[in-house]
Amino acid sequence: RGGEVTNAVRYNPGAPATESTRRAISNPRPDALFLLALPDYARQVPPTLDYYGASRLPIYATSHLFEGQINPRLDHDLNDVQFLDIPWQIPEAAVGGIEALPFLASYQSLREGSDPGLFRLNAMGVDAFELARRLPQLQAISGSELQGATGTLRSGSDGRIERQLPWARFVNGVPQPILIPGVFGDQRTP
Repeated sequence: RGGEVTNAVRYNPGAPATESTRRAISNPRPDALFLLALPDYARQVPPTLDYYGASRLPIYATSHLFEGQINPRLDHDLNDVQFLDIPWQIPEAAVGGIEALPFLASYQSLREGSDPGLFRLNAMGVDAFELARRLPQLQAISGSELQGATGTLRSGSDGRIERQLPWARFVNGVPQPILIPGVFGDQRTP
């Protein structure tokens, strides 16, 4: 979309985020920050941006920053950080809430007895099973999609499965849905 990466900063996840954050926003000052970090490190970045006078800099992140368990006490520093994750991991971001999640019965049984670190893999397994059953239908009917545990799945023109994930942002330390159709150039919820 015409954007440009102005700076890429590698960091030591065991070190404080102070120096790497300062380098990430040094000249030229970016329009946004893309963050690939685990929760302990990611939680340090917004307060560090505040310290350097860049508190209004939008932060976009991968799902790595969310452990999958609601923890407002720890995650309050991530407020306003936007990220993508699978519907099963952030059910509050699903249109219609938890009750509207794809394969709800599987979600409920796996969520209770699952290791949070493996839960995303469980969701992938559920989608793999459903794709195996429905792949001919997805490939035969142009534009058809499957609302899966890991996102909206559809067959691409090259036969590969494409996935669209919901967006969320932290509000009071809790992931909340971003429900703004068309914000990323499509007509569905981002």
